[in-house]
Amino acid sequence: EEMKQAGIVGGVVWGRTTHDPNKSTTNDDVAAIVKEHQDVFVAGFGGIYPQPGKLRETLNEIERCVKTLGMKGITLEPSFGMRPLRNADDPILYPIYECLEELGVILALTISRGSPPEQTLRHSNPEAVDRVAGDFPKLKIVISHSFWPWVEQSCGLAFRRHNVYLHPDLYGTAMPGYLEWVEAANSHLQDRMLFG
Repeated sequence: EEMKQAGIVGGVVWGRTTHDPNKSTTNDDVAAIVKEHQDVFVAGFGGIYPQPGKLRETLNEIERCVKTLGMKGITLEPSFGMRPLRNADDPILYPIYECLEELGVILALTISRGSPPEQTLRHSNPEAVDRVAGDFPKLKIVISHSFWPWVEQSCGLAFRRHNVYLHPDLYGTAMPGYLEWVEAANSHLQDRMLFG
């Protein structure tokens, strides 16, 4: 109802799976919400939590999300929801990226200087995604929180890598530096800035 009142004609249900079940959604719930509200939601993204030694289970869940549940993307929180925290270019994640690129679906990463106390600025630096985007040029990558506080660097990355899309969401309105995203959206990144 809020989306309709605001004049938003379409949205994506963004699933989330972290180390904490209380902060996670189920992929079946995401698919059910999209199916029930097709007039508002154009797609769902399934959440995954890759665990060491369980790569096959993770890849199976990705395939189930895409082929059975009809998801258009997969969300992953390497520097928020994984334990231990990881950077986006961690080798343990590369088989996941390969799978997503082969399936032709979107990789949605949540990356910023957020709340985990063990997180450092290194975890939100865009350099890791620059490497991933270069290694997987056919993989569309959406960055939720857009690497805040690295606002200039995020714009530089999206300008350099045409498969990277920025989604500043809550960081895009009141955090220091957000006006640079506004300037980018009004100029050279007008087709790679997402609202949410």
